Amino acid sequence: MTTPSVLSLNRPFPRAYVPVLVTAGLFLAMFTAGGLRYEGFASGQVVLNVFVDNAFLLVLAVGMTFVILTGGIDLSVGAVAALATMVSASLVTNKGWSPLLVIPLVLLIGAVIGLAMGCVIQYFDIQPFIVTLAGMFLARGLCYVIGTESISITDPAYTALAQTRIDMPGGAFISPSVIVAFVVIVIGAYVLQYTRLGRNVYATGGSEQSALLMGLPVARTKIAVYTISGFCSALGGVLISFYMLSGNPLHAVGMELDAIAAVVIGGTLLTGGVGIPGRHRAGGAHPRADPDDHQFRGDPQSLVDQDRHRPAAVRLHPAAAPRRDPPHLNHGPGARGRTGAPSTEVLMSRESM
Repeated sequence: MTTPSVLSLNRPFPRAYVPVLVTAGLFLAMFTAGGLRYEGFASGQVVLNVFVDNAFLLVLAVGMTFVILTGGIDLSVGAVAALATMVSASLVTNKGWSPLLVIPLVLLIGAVIGLAMGCVIQYFDIQPFIVTLAGMFLARGLCYVIGTESISITDPAYTALAQTRIDMPGGAFISPSVIVAFVVIVIGAYVLQYTRLGRNVYATGGSEQSALLMGLPVARTKIAVYTISGFCSALGGVLISFYMLSGNPLHAVGMELDAIAAVVIGGTLLTGGVGIPGRHRAGGAHPRADPDDHQFRGDPQSLVDQDRHRPAAVRLHPAAAPRRDPPHLNHGPGARGRTGAPSTEVLMSRESM
């Protein structure tokens, strides 16, 4: 008689878990190499900094997971996030609105943009790549309609929340954005795994024609996933505004590629229908985990990119961090943030050198 232990030993390892295990192994290898090369690198705070610095990316990846599982793509997530930062900064700083009113409004705007793109994709039978590319241009253009310069957020409540530190054991800390990101991940994983919408998402991505023949609401499902992606993009933009304490038309340039990479590294197939909920959080650590190595190596450009405009609450632990410039909350036209891009003035100065 075969014992349960023997059965478990002879049971083949699920291939679906291979990508996330490889990702975790690469992360551990990078962390070990950094700990051997740099004093103070092998600490819990450095690991937590990966989540502090990428909370908004995790949220964007949740929405992107829903879209990719249906076999679609959303190229507008970075631009919608930037639009969220601009709307938030403009209303809070220039109009004097309360953040309690601005944040729900921004989330509603993101959801409406996603809903509109989903309706166009479904009812006009246009490829998601084309529709979301147009949505990206629209959202980025609206950013410049609001303003061409960076708008600093100086509201006391906004600033206080952005600089809040949640203490962890061992003297480490995280920001409230990390809590928000993990709550979104848990909710997204639950929806995909245990709800009718989640089953419809997998069925639609596996075979849309078969899902239609089974009587599943394919149209409603596809519209729903783009609405969710738009909502997550706006929420990610809100987290960026807390992280940077500013709104900038150049925030989150190219972040749609980071979100797609996080989802794919987490094991979700670009063709749709395959993916385990929640695994993108492992993939999300990799596209932007490398800057910690640059910080300890003393790369000047990395220090400017990563910390020059970072709120004090989310800086590296003093015992491990190298010397860096004091924080600036005002993002001028020549500044480049973690989620921004070099301005025209910076490019011209580089060409003249």
